[in-house]
Amino acid sequence: MEVDIPSDESPGRYRISVTATNRESGKSASGNTTHIILNDEIEKAEIETRPQIFRDSDVVRKPSFRGRIIDLGGDEYVTARFEYGKTRELGERTTRRTYTSPAYISSSIDAHNLEPDTKYYYRFVADNIAGRAYGDIETFTTTDFIDCLADREVVIYSNKTCPACIELAEIFGGYDRIEPIYVDCVEEARLCERAKKTGYVPEIQIRGDLYRGERTPGGLARATGCSW
Repeated sequence: MEVDIPSDESPGRYRISVTATNRESGKSASGNTTHIILNDEIEKAEIETRPQIFRDSDVVRKPSFRGRIIDLGGDEYVTARFEYGKTRELGERTTRRTYTSPAYISSSIDAHNLEPDTKYYYRFVADNIAGRAYGDIETFTTTDFIDCLADREVVIYSNKTCPACIELAEIFGGYDRIEPIYVDCVEEARLCERAKKTGYVPEIQIRGDLYRGERTPGGLARATGCSW
């Protein structure tokens, strides 16, 4: 089936679908909707990948993808997403979203999906009916997990003798590993008396508040936004 489109129609994107009606039953059925461009005035979108906001170095505490849609290319909308990975081949992607006007785009990253102390590559990608546009590749490096916890003011009040304390330290990689966030309540008894909220160890606090969640790297990652 062929349909002629009037030549005086305005340039742009058109949605076309076919509906057929049975004369005897009166029932109708519709086919899939497709899109066409009337003439070739629509171009690929103009976009850019943007670097991390605060960047004294390439290391970031809470990374987020940043991009910008500068121009839709004459189309009604674009669909856009971010691609990322540990190499320039990328391989991972965020959920595609639709935009009907130029915009600055920021997409927070689930910290649990990123490895600590690791360099990541990312770029902004946008599609319209004229094709796909790619932004330049930018990079960031995730911070070390324990350093990030220290930055979020996580403190573990503990000691090196109680079984629960030893087990907790081992879960996080040992006493040497947690040293930046560790207070020994045998050596620092008065400090623990003033600061602790409970009468037992180990006790974990975040910014001075008692943490009652899961005592694992994953639990603290979810509570603080740190990558592990």
